[in-house]
Amino acid sequence: MINPDPKTAKKNRQISLRLVLIVPFVLQIVGAVGLVGYLSYQSGQQAVENLANQVMNQVTKRIHDHLNTSLQIQQQIVALNYDIFQQGSLNIKDFEQLRQHLWQQIKLSPSLSSNGFANEQGEQINYYRLLSRELLAQANQLSGENLKQGAFILNQVNLPDVTKRKYYLVDHQGRGRKLSYVKPVNVLQTDWYLAAIAAKKQTWSPIIVYKVPKTLGINAIFPVYDNGKKLQGVFNSGIILDGIGTFLNNLKFSTSGQTFIIDRQGDLVATSTLETPYLKDATGKLIRLSATQSQNPWTRIITHQLQQQYGDLNQIKTDFNFQVPLKGKTLFVHIKPYQDQYGLDWLLVVALPDSDFMAEIQANAKLTVLLSLITLQ
Repeated sequence: MINPDPKTAKKNRQISLRLVLIVPFVLQIVGAVGLVGYLSYQSGQQAVENLANQVMNQVTKRIHDHLNTSLQIQQQIVALNYDIFQQGSLNIKDFEQLRQHLWQQIKLSPSLSSNGFANEQGEQINYYRLLSRELLAQANQLSGENLKQGAFILNQVNLPDVTKRKYYLVDHQGRGRKLSYVKPVNVLQTDWYLAAIAAKKQTWSPIIVYKVPKTLGINAIFPVYDNGKKLQGVFNSGIILDGIGTFLNNLKFSTSGQTFIIDRQGDLVATSTLETPYLKDATGKLIRLSATQSQNPWTRIITHQLQQQYGDLNQIKTDFNFQVPLKGKTLFVHIKPYQDQYGLDWLLVVALPDSDFMAEIQANAKLTVLLSLITLQ
């Protein structure tokens, strides 16, 4: 039997002693740093969620305020016209007086895009302000002139031929100076006129897919009755909704955040992605685009989850937040109902990915770990 070298044995005992002393210490350091990193990361995630919720609340408030501002003038103008009629100061059977009244109103109201009246005989008079670039381009093409943004168009439907709507360029007094376009029409069967008859009060029409320009629009409507409660006609003021999408697109609140608005049927009203909010059905007719058919994956998955959770979107009564997993990301989503006293009932949606915040949080976590290591040394 060979006896171990005393020097080697002593050296092995020294190594073992060092391991016994050093390894637990190293493990404590690693554990402490890991715990600090984990707690820092968890704290960071909670901070991200809190910050995202604050940002989304602020954004939905801005959208809410913008809708109030941009949509209220239409309802104000039809209510004012109704009051003037009730006071006996406006004769709705005198179309020349009515024309002058509507002209003065739209000329003096820069944010008013449309102002008109239609009666039970199928006659109509309406002024439009060309605020949409697409509508302006269409008007220039049809008229052969170089109109400027904000120019006015007059359309009229008159007896005896109430099947034709005539569009005129106007002079400085609002009179038709040049016939530019003639379109077949039955005013009494338009969506906004039928909606006014059904409601029997001041309200909004359904959202309409306009053919010229191809976009969504909506009308403030106010039916007019005589003393015998017989319908005499409808005051209306329309607005094109593409301006809402432009506003949403200009909300630069995060690197890749998105916003959109849907109605209670789940159809798109407007979106920050500027996606076309209509499509053609099997017959070629333009119809509203369901948000679940959107080309944008965020819009699709968020709306689908809302429908899965609530079944009927009318069940959503209050603001709330939720999260959606999407391709390795977490989408923070805020939903806010938007309603007014005239029947609008929409849902405002704001979505933020955690990646817009997590890069900074992860960098802070790494810095925290590094500082912990330095401190422990």
